[in-house]
Amino acid sequence: MGLAGVYGAVDPAVATATVHAALDAGIVLFDAAPLYGAGRAERLLGAALPPGRGRVCTKFGLSEGCGGTLVRDSRPASVRKSVELSLRMLGRDFVDILLQHRPDPDVPNEAVAEVLLRLVEEGKARHVGLSGTTCARAAAMGRIAPLAAVQNELSAAVAPGAPDAPVRFADHGLVFMAHSPLARGVLARDGQRVFPEDDHRARMPALTQAGQAALQRQAAARGIGAQPSNVRAALRFVLSECSNVVAVVGARSPAQIADAATADGPGAPPAG
Repeated sequence: MGLAGVYGAVDPAVATATVHAALDAGIVLFDAAPLYGAGRAERLLGAALPPGRGRVCTKFGLSEGCGGTLVRDSRPASVRKSVELSLRMLGRDFVDILLQHRPDPDVPNEAVAEVLLRLVEEGKARHVGLSGTTCARAAAMGRIAPLAAVQNELSAAVAPGAPDAPVRFADHGLVFMAHSPLARGVLARDGQRVFPEDDHRARMPALTQAGQAALQRQAAARGIGAQPSNVRAALRFVLSECSNVVAVVGARSPAQIADAATADGPGAPPAG
């Protein structure tokens, strides 16, 4: 998402160099979605990843409507159309991990699980899962579809409640892909940040100056303070939550990849 213009423009050459730097650092999983830059993230990965290298996670069911509103659509026919377009964008025959981006209140969970099952059976997706979900919902849908992963927010500043902690998903055999492990960049540097107008974060109520201060206080209460090694400490916190956790770091430059790739912990390596 960070390379697709959502957090401000990134030079295409820098975006490609960031993907290559991640590969060189041993990072093999790259996260995308049709929503990110209206397909820009998928096109970037399709062009930047050499044949046979890297694994891709993408999503379905969430798009931008008029006025910047988010539209949820997980009707089976829409899911199939989205997946086919993603495969063309990525230049691949299948997606390594396919996630429902957000629940759709107008489509029963059972119908979504059924189409996920069929996509695995047809070879369009090797693994499937959910994003922005609860453990109870994942467990229920997992009785129909072979769910393998979930993607939820997790950082030293924003930790889920006990029912939806990473260990609870591990009990169901699910990988926990932790998005925003640096609290959308708030934990990546000292002090509060001022985001430019073309950065989506400038319009997020949780990232006002007061909001950022609150996030930093929560992180400090968990032992993550403001120091030069804050990025590595914050990522180690996330990776230490449980052995099923991978961190979706959202790097926007090769230098940020270098910082993230050294944040070792008992969990799995970071994702791109």
